[in-house]
Amino acid sequence: MDPLEDSDGDGLNNYVEYWHMTNPLSKDTDSDGWPDALEIGSFETDPLCPEPEIQILFVDPASSCRSDCGTRERPSSSLQAILGSRRMAAKTLVLVATGVLNESVELAGQLPHGSFVGLFGGFDPGTWTRGNGQTILQGMNDKHAFCLSSRLSKSSRIVVECFTLVGGVSIDGTGDSPMRVKLSRNRIINSPEGAGVEILRNPNGQVHLINNYIAGNKAGVLSTPTCLLVLNCTIVDNGGPGIHVSDEASGRETAWSTSINNILWNNAVDLSGVTSVAATICRNDPRCASTDPELMKGSPEISSTSPARDAGIYPVGEIELFFDLEGHSRVVGKGIDLGAVEIRK
Repeated sequence: MDPLEDSDGDGLNNYVEYWHMTNPLSKDTDSDGWPDALEIGSFETDPLCPEPEIQILFVDPASSCRSDCGTRERPSSSLQAILGSRRMAAKTLVLVATGVLNESVELAGQLPHGSFVGLFGGFDPGTWTRGNGQTILQGMNDKHAFCLSSRLSKSSRIVVECFTLVGGVSIDGTGDSPMRVKLSRNRIINSPEGAGVEILRNPNGQVHLINNYIAGNKAGVLSTPTCLLVLNCTIVDNGGPGIHVSDEASGRETAWSTSINNILWNNAVDLSGVTSVAATICRNDPRCASTDPELMKGSPEISSTSPARDAGIYPVGEIELFFDLEGHSRVVGKGIDLGAVEIRK
């Protein structure tokens, strides 16, 4: 079988299936009801063996129930209600159906040591499989769409994936409580009063931004010193910096920031304060290529003649590189494309 083909149509090419020892001819190797692609690329569960000790909660914007619900048969209409009322298990997955949630969501408070909380949008409410629609979280009253301010142990993690976040994301490690956060495959847009992603007081934490489209905000990514990886993002048309990491002393000795495979274009300043840059297009840093990425208007997609095509590199261990913003398998062509979307032609 061709390693770059997806023989079973589950969203994983055969190479990824071989790597994870899943069956390239079965969409659900362990027959637990969740496709291999979701288990490997999103849920971070074992695709070879069902895991019974997982709490799975369900949210549907069209549901008539807000509180005292959250099951597959009776989903909640509010993501905030689910996060505010439930005790998080060691591994909690929250699946959110397509539609519009008009609320600002805050995840705050202490999480169990070693816990994993995954918030995943884009699900069809009838089948609870990933569909083609969007889950839009519309921040209210000039607040961020997501505010992550939990007091976490270093071994706990939060993942936010496949949302359209209108109003941006705030990540506040509260200084002595570092956060480990991954934002993946989100559209983070239209935050005129703030950054698309704002990271505060997180000197010993980690933030990974992977396959995101960040556009139309007052700034793209603003961060105090932290361990920051920005990988395969398209960060464009923001009124302030595309990525800016401040030079304040606190935490600088243990922090690092890296830009890999990104497109930063048409921001006030595309890139500043980032310690390491590779395979990135921007205009104001000599470590970048400064050629026009040929983006389609108002879209993260690039043209077929873009210099971003096949220009990326493969950081070790990043499974997200096998998927783009739209959930399609990479690679198409000779190599991985820069930015959030892999060209399909």
